[in-house]
Amino acid sequence: MNKIVKIMLGIFGALGILLLSLILLCQFRPGMSDAISDFLYRNEKSSAKSDTSENVTFQDAETDADPEELKRAALEIPMGLDRNALTISYEPLPDSEINPPAELVSLAGLIPVVDEGIEIKPKEAEALKEELGYGNTGEGLEFDPVMYPYYQMLTEELKPLYRQIYANACDRLKRFAPVVLAEPKELKSVFQAVIGDHPELFFIETGYQYKYSKDGTCEIDLIYNRTIEDFETANTLFQNEANNIIQQASGLADDYEKEVMIHDLLMNKITYNKSAPMNQSAYSAFVSGETVCAGYARAFQYACMQLGIPCYYCSGYAGENHAWNIIKLSDGFYNVDVTWDDTNPSTYDFFNCSDADYAKDHVRKDLSVYLPPCNGTQYRGLLNGRNSDTSPVNQESGESAETQSAPEPARLRTYMELGYTSDDIVRDIKQYNDACYKALKGIDPQKGNEYTFTQLVNGNGLLQEIAAKYQNDDYKNAFMNEIMEKKEFPACGFQVTVEELEDHYFLLTHHITW
Repeated sequence: MNKIVKIMLGIFGALGILLLSLILLCQFRPGMSDAISDFLYRNEKSSAKSDTSENVTFQDAETDADPEELKRAALEIPMGLDRNALTISYEPLPDSEINPPAELVSLAGLIPVVDEGIEIKPKEAEALKEELGYGNTGEGLEFDPVMYPYYQMLTEELKPLYRQIYANACDRLKRFAPVVLAEPKELKSVFQAVIGDHPELFFIETGYQYKYSKDGTCEIDLIYNRTIEDFETANTLFQNEANNIIQQASGLADDYEKEVMIHDLLMNKITYNKSAPMNQSAYSAFVSGETVCAGYARAFQYACMQLGIPCYYCSGYAGENHAWNIIKLSDGFYNVDVTWDDTNPSTYDFFNCSDADYAKDHVRKDLSVYLPPCNGTQYRGLLNGRNSDTSPVNQESGESAETQSAPEPARLRTYMELGYTSDDIVRDIKQYNDACYKALKGIDPQKGNEYTFTQLVNGNGLLQEIAAKYQNDDYKNAFMNEIMEKKEFPACGFQVTVEELEDHYFLLTHHITW
């Protein structure tokens, strides 16, 4: 019995010492009492927190609450974004449910933003700030909310950082101290916003480096591509090539017609090449003529913006990381994927589509989730199937060829709007044959395996005569056989599409492959 009593006394004594130690520890370290309380009452606190958390679900919400506010509360908004400024109407499918066409999945190539950070001590951070300075802060810059949606997504506290990054990029400054002590995740949102809004920054890479301390980011290092080595020359080339497309579209009647023209001219100009240098930039599309989806999308965005058409760069997933565009026309927003339309033959299958049209093969990611939903109807699918009503020309030296007629657009264009003059008009079949022969003589087989040219013809009678020549294979004796012999083509494919213009003129586009 005495032994048991001694053991019990020893236990109580140990507990007393432990309790006294905890009291003293809490006295000298006040935060410890909170930690102990959190541990002992974690279940009750967890329950209370779930009752008051902002991340409520629709089932937990009151029936009379605002659905838009509930959706905002349920989403995990990336750091740096203004919750109240975001569009929360887009509802993507999970990646596992995306089923894009197998033949198009490889036409991707988007490289997401890459950030590399190094943590440094606060004293070193202060010294960096003194050493670097802010560079160009972009003070006074304004960005139209319709044309620059990513800027509008940011909190008011971070918009000065957006302006600073943009201004310093325009000045091609590499290193600077940020005007805002942003968290690394906030900095990433700001950088994504800048490059999403500004395709003209073709000389900046879609990645950056930074240094940070416990107080936030203290140094930003922008990364430039090789065009920076001779920027004036590169910029002149970029502006000239872009303006060639912009000017052809500028005289058209409305935004829709301008959009169609830009879409078609880019497809004629660009070849998809995953190995193309600087392929995340509009420069690779306009100047090099070889790029991936990011280059297509940024070139389309830039050309539209220069004509005053709101057009956004949209990044996401389509079997692989992918980029496309969202464009605003008179009745709403539409999805446009120039890359996936630029096949052989080209199509309009992904031109001016709704979110429902894209639901099974495109899903937005990152900040693009907050771009406006695409629910426009007036211009949806007007050109889809343009080349599907008649069988395409695909002849292997001996097969017949057919003309393909495009459905009329909402308003017939004039040949003057397309940049043609009366001197370009073909008025009889002999002139047509001679013009085709002359155009085909310009083929250089060493520069590729396809060639496109156009002819402007006058009158339904001449169009029918031309069509009969293709149906009867008379075009071969007229010009094709001689060209095949001179160019040493063993076989070739020949396709002709027709667009009706105003006043009974027709634009014939000829596409030959070998």
